[in-house]
Amino acid sequence: MLKGVIDWVNKVIDWGMSKYYWAMENALSIKGLRTYYTNPDTFTEGCAAEFLKLTPDEIETVKQSSIAETCGMERADKLAKHRIHHHGLLAMLVTFLCALPDGWLSYALIVVDIIYFQMQVFVVSQELYIIYCRKEKYSEIGFDFKSLIVVAVKMEGTLIKNKVAKQAKKGVGKAAQWIVRRSSHLLRGPMQAFLRQALKWTGVTITKEMIEGGIALLLSAACALIAGFISYWMFLPMARRLQRDLKAADPDEESEIAELAS
Repeated sequence: MLKGVIDWVNKVIDWGMSKYYWAMENALSIKGLRTYYTNPDTFTEGCAAEFLKLTPDEIETVKQSSIAETCGMERADKLAKHRIHHHGLLAMLVTFLCALPDGWLSYALIVVDIIYFQMQVFVVSQELYIIYCRKEKYSEIGFDFKSLIVVAVKMEGTLIKNKVAKQAKKGVGKAAQWIVRRSSHLLRGPMQAFLRQALKWTGVTITKEMIEGGIALLLSAACALIAGFISYWMFLPMARRLQRDLKAADPDEESEIAELAS
């Protein structure tokens, strides 16, 4: 009996994940949302000229090997750190904006937030491969939705401690938002004083409705900022985990990922 229930639950989970992957693949296949580097040299050229300050001849050398091999691990690590924080901040910003509205719109924006977060995971995973690996290695993987999902799962980690840490961060975010909303009555006085002074400086006639609306907006902004911070807090360890794996990768690691994705 118990085994039958477990099998049924597993089937439901597999069905739900297949629908999720189908929806994500279709969403990320839209031209404006596609995150696959069809030509990795595009990223290499941009970073080489803008961040690494390489000459045209040095750029051509990088294309034949890798950024880490040509420029050294220290410079590659700096570039990887820059790209990880860049994409983490983008994920944070979009989560913040999506968490601001209330009501029915907030549910639609949850989907936008999930898709955009996944986009940033995909982009940073490709960039880390381009930074640390020779082209022939990551070309075995082939940057597409299926292979990048495998890399994304690798970034999330399979250890129990990684799963617990991820859920704990979500819990911290929910708890912090609850505390902000519950303690709003204690902060109402200072917030009213702040808004009155701010509106007075602008020469706007102050009404009770404006004060209440301003307080509600400040609370929404505070909760949205917490949500954005949690996205950033979750994104960084994921990207750093892949970075560590690529730096310590065995020569056949990329082939192994390619087999998993096939």
